[in-house]
Amino acid sequence: VSSNIFPLLDAVSERQAARATALLSDELASGSSPQYVVSMLLRHLRLLVEVRDNMERNATGAAPSSVHPFVFRKASQQAKQFTGANLQQLYLRLANLDETMKTGSEDPRALLQLFVLEATGAAV
Repeated sequence: VSSNIFPLLDAVSERQAARATALLSDELASGSSPQYVVSMLLRHLRLLVEVRDNMERNATGAAPSSVHPFVFRKASQQAKQFTGANLQQLYLRLANLDETMKTGSEDPRALLQLFVLEATGAAV
């Protein structure tokens, strides 16, 4: 696992557009494939959707058994940056981007850059 992927995921989740785009460029320049970055973003968004859903349904704020308490605390802070619907939209958008990258002729790096800008609120 790349040393920069987790700071990239954090920057996207914390809606830090400039930091996220710089970290994305670094990640790709270090040799990580766009598909790897997409898979890690999908994994992270899936976690945020789960945590956000848990927050909305569980007034106690307890972590579900499937999520480590440290990860849950961090993801809870990040999930507060988004509505549940917004997280689900981003997840679906990224899943569609993944399919486009695998079947289309568009530049995967450009598609990822646009997604990061969209997810951080810098572009729609």
